[in-house]
Amino acid sequence: MAYFEITKRPNGEFWFVLRNTGEKILLNGEGGYRTKDNCKKGIESVRRNCSDPSKFEIHSAPSGRTYFILKSVNGRVLARSEHFMDDSSRETTMRTVRKNAPQAKLNDLTRGHARIR
Repeated sequence: MAYFEITKRPNGEFWFVLRNTGEKILLNGEGGYRTKDNCKKGIESVRRNCSDPSKFEIHSAPSGRTYFILKSVNGRVLARSEHFMDDSSRETTMRTVRKNAPQAKLNDLTRGHARIR
């Protein structure tokens, strides 16, 4: 199972990541959000779009490693993955995102105590 995690950066922006149960980051939200509500809307957009394989794009970094991005219906980048050593790891992570993100719980670390809900 995976879960979304919301954090607040020192500059006041809210960010999210999608983690697996082993704490590995599967996706990093694209950019910072000025409000927590907008950050949650970004998470909802990931949930809505991640089931469609056509919303994933594979890219190559200057290092030669590949990564993927998830786009919304209007083409906006929602989130991106880490860089992968091999195609198999990338494909496995993409399948994990498609399977788990739609029902992933939310862990809001901006509150006094974190809990997954």
